[in-house]
Amino acid sequence: MPRNKLSDLNNHLFEALEKLKDGDMDIQTAKTISDIGKNIVEIEKVKVMQARTLIAAGYDSHVPSLMTGEKTKEEE
Repeated sequence: MPRNKLSDLNNHLFEALEKLKDGDMDIQTAKTISDIGKNIVEIEKVKVMQARTLIAAGYDSHVPSLMTGEKTKEEE
């Protein structure tokens, strides 16, 4: 499974914008890419809110697994 980062998303969105501008991509494909990007950003926002909640509740050790998707030793 690829481990893409938000910086990768940013690069893909700008690449799509350039292709659209150059006429190498149709508007529907660009809209689809944009919608997927928005969904990814919303998921990341939820993760940040969850991390803040865990930190406030004193569960700091669970934050790394939430952000990376990998289990901590405590969770295994």
